[in-house]
Amino acid sequence: MRPSNETTKKNQSTNILSAKIKAVSANEFFVFLGIIIISGAVGKGGKSLFEKDSDRLKDGVYRLSPVIDLSPYMSMRQFEDIKSYFPQAFADFEKANPREANHDPWYKFSKFIAAFNYNRAKMIVASVIKLLDESMSAWRPRKDKTGGLPNISFILRKPEPLGTEFKSMACSVTGI
Repeated sequence: MRPSNETTKKNQSTNILSAKIKAVSANEFFVFLGIIIISGAVGKGGKSLFEKDSDRLKDGVYRLSPVIDLSPYMSMRQFEDIKSYFPQAFADFEKANPREANHDPWYKFSKFIAAFNYNRAKMIVASVIKLLDESMSAWRPRKDKTGGLPNISFILRKPEPLGTEFKSMACSVTGI
């Protein structure tokens, strides 16, 4: 029995997509994270992180901000490729299907959070005295009512009442 044209097209597109994806080494991954951290520290992003000194004069205007050329460490294309797949790095795809009993709407982050909490419990010794609090991250969805988040809270007493509420805890001795 021969596969249908639709199956053949799917296999061809899968092969084309998989041919473009290259495995990222541990060194490349840590360089990528370093660039993310640096971009936050210097307040730049995108193409301006890979700007060369020859790119300084554009449209007849000389910009006074310092040149940050990170291309010796990673090409801009490779950075953009890793950035596009980065959210998938920690996803638990076994819990992605909403029709299954073990579905987790936070499956993209749950493995990361579990690993973070495990490492935190293993590496940090905190006081038994804790301060509990809650924080609210404001949310202004643009396309639909919830903006794709599985839970949106409306809490009138908060300065920004619509958003995602986080429970937080601080150690009174270490400040963590």
